[in-house]
Amino acid sequence: MIGGIPFGIETRKKEIKINKTLNSLLEIENEIKRALQKK
Repeated sequence: MIGGIPFGIETRKKEIKINKTLNSLLEIENEIKRALQKK
């Protein structure tokens, strides 16, 4: 049990990092779409 707690925190940090990366990619994609629509 003691060994499992830090591992869970590390996994959570990785998930948050991945989610932030995905959100950034989606935002970039939306910006590109908006830029294309303006042309």
